[in-house]
Amino acid sequence: MNAFNEYEILAGSSRAPFGGEPAGRPHVEQEIDVTILIRRPKQLSPSALTFGRQFLTRRMLQFLYCADQPDLDLLLQFAVQYHLTVVELNKVKRLAVLRGTIEQVERAFRVQLTLKYKMGRVHRVRSGPVMIPKELSGIVVGVFGLDERPQARSHFRLSRSRVGLPIKPNAFDGNCHVDFPASSPWVTGCGATTLVVSDTGKAETAWNDGSGGGATGGGISDLFDRPSYQLAVPMPSNLGGSKAGRGVPDVAAVADPETGYAVLVDGLWQVVGGTSAVAPLFAGLTARINCALGRMVGLINSALYAAGPGGGFNDIVTGNNSADGIQGYSASPGWDPVTEWGSPGGNALLRFLSSSPR
Repeated sequence: MNAFNEYEILAGSSRAPFGGEPAGRPHVEQEIDVTILIRRPKQLSPSALTFGRQFLTRRMLQFLYCADQPDLDLLLQFAVQYHLTVVELNKVKRLAVLRGTIEQVERAFRVQLTLKYKMGRVHRVRSGPVMIPKELSGIVVGVFGLDERPQARSHFRLSRSRVGLPIKPNAFDGNCHVDFPASSPWVTGCGATTLVVSDTGKAETAWNDGSGGGATGGGISDLFDRPSYQLAVPMPSNLGGSKAGRGVPDVAAVADPETGYAVLVDGLWQVVGGTSAVAPLFAGLTARINCALGRMVGLINSALYAAGPGGGFNDIVTGNNSADGIQGYSASPGWDPVTEWGSPGGNALLRFLSSSPR
């Protein structure tokens, strides 16, 4: 029987102190749910899900990468040791939801929870790392639900008001960073352009309305490694750190609210912009490509990078994503962390995928 008495720091779990006014401590008898994420039995590579091969089905993914039963059994022993109730145990999702009082949870994970008042509400927060028993080292990869601080700011704006972006450089420490989830190698990050139409034709530039307005995002991740589909792409230096990580965006399209999208909201037509509009636009294009091919393309990022300039992209070579006094990146010929290869031509991308091996 494991004792679960010797502890170590859970990698990546440290939290900085949260600002705001102290508001006391949560009641020790208050119950909260904590979600535990368990390791995969083997590493999952983006190449397993990409086009040009027989990629994994959902059933295969569940069978090959679900949690190992011995790992789950050990976690259950830990829950019993610290009098935590198992609310959910999901082998496929690799997670367990444990419920306990504030006192029980603090003891189980060696944390101290406090209350802070900020932005009009009281938040339960912690600072420092989460601790886990050494028996669970390498098995538990994440503990969530202890800290309720806001994780993101709203990025959706209407009409001509300021538009924040999922991958816009932010000013939390005066440097250029990218935001999650756009920086994840498992999603397709969307950048933004401005379309100018005149009697002589049309031109597309990186969207940037300047300080106080909206701008496209983009940059290099400090957290995620460069995925296999980006290894052949020359990338600039990371302006927000030293890591040569994942670059975003992966695709771009018109997002300037001045030439935005008419949507019906609560019975009223309104014009919206920003990458909140580009993301569903590209999702719709991907769905139509799937229908035209009669199969799913899988993680389309690999196709975008394999196609490159030959994929029918409108290469955006002017504009930048500097914003709010923070230096960003400039659009340039080829791939750049502002508008990727450019805005895609749907028919050209379909032709490329049609001629690619399964």
